[in-house]
Amino acid sequence: TEAEQRSLRHLLSHIGRLAPTGVEAVCTSLRGQAPELTETELSLCYRELKSLCDGGERREVLRLLAQLAAADGALAQTEMDELETIAEEIGVPRTEVRSMIPAAPPPS
Repeated sequence: TEAEQRSLRHLLSHIGRLAPTGVEAVCTSLRGQAPELTETELSLCYRELKSLCDGGERREVLRLLAQLAAADGALAQTEMDELETIAEEIGVPRTEVRSMIPAAPPPS
């Protein structure tokens, strides 16, 4: 959604070595649908994340993913299922995922 794209741009803008053109390139490539990864590629991503990040950093990555998924105000069950799968793969207890979901803003 547009809200998710704004949230993604905001999150990516905090990556020090990623220029604004790089942020736009990532967002443009993901517009509509994220590219499909093979099981091997996905496994490699999880392994790299686990080797590069300690437990606290992996929780922060998961928290940011949850923030992005909830940016449009609604978290679909498929998004929750995916967050729980990612948590399990990177060594974060699935039970912690729900506490990472940002509270919905009050109606205006």
